[in-house]
Amino acid sequence: MGDFLAKKGEESGGAVMLRPEQVAELLGLPGSTIRRWLREGRIKGVKISRTWLIHKNEVNRILEESK
Repeated sequence: MGDFLAKKGEESGGAVMLRPEQVAELLGLPGSTIRRWLREGRIKGVKISRTWLIHKNEVNRILEESK
C-alpha cells in the first residue's frame, strides 16, 4: 500500500499529526475506538492538554498490519 499519507504537510518540514477523529475516518472506525486504543497503548500518540495527536507513521503502521 505504500506510505498512505506521503508528502502531506512535509513540504514545510513539519510532522504530520492527526487527531483521533481523522484517524478514525481514514480507518473506517469510530473515534471512541481510536481513543480507547490510545489509552490502552495499542497505538502510539501524544497527548497535549486534552487532545491526542497521532503521527502519520503510526497510521501507516496500522494500515499495514490490517492487510
